[in-house]
Amino acid sequence: MTDDIENRAAQWIAREDRSSWSAADQAVLDAWLEESTLHRVAYLRLSSTWKRADRLAALRLATLAVGERPRRRSFLTAACLVAAAIIGTSTLYALWPRDVYETAIGGHRTVDLADGSTIELNTDTRVRTLVTDTERKVVLEQGEAYFQVKHDAFRPFVVLAGNRRITDLGTKFSVRRDGDRVEVTVSEGRVRVDNIDRPNAAPPVLARKDVQVLASANSTLVTERTPTQIGDALGWRKGILIFHQEPLSEAVAEFNRYNAKKLVVVGASLSQTRIGGSFEVSNVEAFARLLRDGFGFKIEETDSEIRISE
Repeated sequence: MTDDIENRAAQWIAREDRSSWSAADQAVLDAWLEESTLHRVAYLRLSSTWKRADRLAALRLATLAVGERPRRRSFLTAACLVAAAIIGTSTLYALWPRDVYETAIGGHRTVDLADGSTIELNTDTRVRTLVTDTERKVVLEQGEAYFQVKHDAFRPFVVLAGNRRITDLGTKFSVRRDGDRVEVTVSEGRVRVDNIDRPNAAPPVLARKDVQVLASANSTLVTERTPTQIGDALGWRKGILIFHQEPLSEAVAEFNRYNAKKLVVVGASLSQTRIGGSFEVSNVEAFARLLRDGFGFKIEETDSEIRISE
């Protein structure tokens, strides 16, 4: 399926340069792009790579005699399609210009981008970045990241997470992705959140400082937060988890994001026990001991898990 989409995107890019390209062709392309996020991502990736290759080709062609100059786009079209046919689009995709940054479970990493912005990666996170003279894009494939963006009105900073596009309007913000659930927390400035699957279904969300946006599928919830709540949500940057009387099941789920040794709660009623306090993300054993000492729960530990029961 992915190869079919990439091949189709390459064909559209090749057709766009033809002199016979018409408004009707553009309408059909726009409809294809609207069908799926995968279509748009494939098209944008190939188009960006094409532009780079086109600039390189222009530099080379400038050294040739006028009579020797081939048509640049036709040459690139053929090269792109031949490469895809020979090595396959999956392999070709791996050669596209991009930088990949990731962390393991429990990992924490800060990445400095060429434009002066920084990305702070939380546990089990993977991002792909593209920073050029004309664009700045980040794809959050999984996990959570905090962005401190150097504002540039001519190069918007865009984060793609699931079917949401988050555009910087001069800000510091975090994005967390769990499958199709996307959570955006703004600690400074503003961001715009768009649904790229259904751009006309609802207006984009403009989220300012101390606002949290929760998006899933085609639903979006916008909530006001206090500065303290925003700070607590970003506690992972300091290596801590902060709970305000959340159910034990939710606290356990958060701890399990950061640790290879998993907490397991035995009993539905036990899962609803309310938990409050601040805890070190990597010290799951200490959290279990506090549950034992504070609530009298039974704790059984193995190499791979800690079971909590009454």
